[in-house]
Amino acid sequence: MTNPDKTMLAVLAACAVAVPLTLGLTLDWPFWLWTLLILVALALVLLQRRRLDARARYERDLAGRMMWQVPVPQPMAEPQPELEPEPVRFEQATVPTTELSSATADYRFVFSATVWWRPGPNTRRVTHADLARQAVHAIVHRAQEVAREETPQDYTRVRHRLNSVLGEFRVEPAGLVEAAAADVSLELTPEDRQRIELFTSTTKDVAVWECERAHEIEKRKYLAEDVLSDTGSAVVWWLAQDRHDVENTVAHIGPLAELTAAANNAAVPNLFQPYLGGSETHWTQQHESVATVEEPAGPAGQAAFTFTQPVSTRPVAEVAAEMMDLVGLKESSPERDQFAERIAQCLRAIGRMEDANGFAARFRTLERPVLPAEDTVPPESTHATDENPPAVHQHGVPDEDPWADGERRPGDDDPGAPAAAPV
Repeated sequence: MTNPDKTMLAVLAACAVAVPLTLGLTLDWPFWLWTLLILVALALVLLQRRRLDARARYERDLAGRMMWQVPVPQPMAEPQPELEPEPVRFEQATVPTTELSSATADYRFVFSATVWWRPGPNTRRVTHADLARQAVHAIVHRAQEVAREETPQDYTRVRHRLNSVLGEFRVEPAGLVEAAAADVSLELTPEDRQRIELFTSTTKDVAVWECERAHEIEKRKYLAEDVLSDTGSAVVWWLAQDRHDVENTVAHIGPLAELTAAANNAAVPNLFQPYLGGSETHWTQQHESVATVEEPAGPAGQAAFTFTQPVSTRPVAEVAAEMMDLVGLKESSPERDQFAERIAQCLRAIGRMEDANGFAARFRTLERPVLPAEDTVPPESTHATDENPPAVHQHGVPDEDPWADGERRPGDDDPGAPAAAPV
């Protein structure tokens, strides 16, 4: 044995004794167990020594025999040139029209390509009846992995990506063929292309409409809550728009007041009534009743008034109260009571009993006594003349006759007009 062999045997013998002894004392093994392990380990070391001795004897015997033999010189063999393997030619196959799933449900790509392939490294161990179909399957599988991540809207870009990815030669997982693809074609069906174009156009229109709607809502909110919240805010806004023309801003206070009132579903405040510019249509457009003249059924040449429903749905008493406020008739004043009494009489005279009763209930005109002037003046002498002066109110205010211009009173006797209802 050599010195390294002896050293190795000594180390093995020490380990054979130390390791079982340490484990037995540490793990509290029984005495017989770790003693048995030491004996087994020493037996293995002894067996290894015998093997080393046998190998040493064989080497000595071999060396002794070689000393008696004379080596015969052998001629040096000339190196044989290495033969290059004949390259395997690629064969061609065609992928028929195949549908590939896309990232969008129910939309598929129409795929086709030309496949170039050759046998793979496992062809000698595994046989296949049609390697061309195996190559086509490998290309379709690679194309499907790419297509399922793409949307049909990007089919032209996906076509270029497939040309790049499938152009690389790869060995398919079974190792039977090495294949790549060229002339990749990727399209959509005409119906799907039309749907996508319509969907894209509609989506863009909806986005524009939502943007315009949001802008309109913000503008309306700005006008309603900020600009047209009250007339003062509207005037300030107009002045900010036309900051160099104060006179023009003052001239627009009336229209701005009307616009603010309309935006808030309210009447124009009394503070801004003088700025309405004296428009005669301001009151009539909202509160005046509509009267039409029709041919009467009586003698020819006579006309009768036929009153229709008011344009405004507000009660007559409410409209009259607002009109009294506008002309300056204060609450509980004699002038206001006299004015209300005259309106109630006119309503009764033209047969509008329901409105007259509501008006009387609103202003309590039925509780007032009849004026002396109204009792003493006969109906046929209601015109103001020298012999018949106009009636004077008990407070000294003359009662103007609304029919002083000579027109026929609604209560006058008219053979061609219907009789007025009794008061």
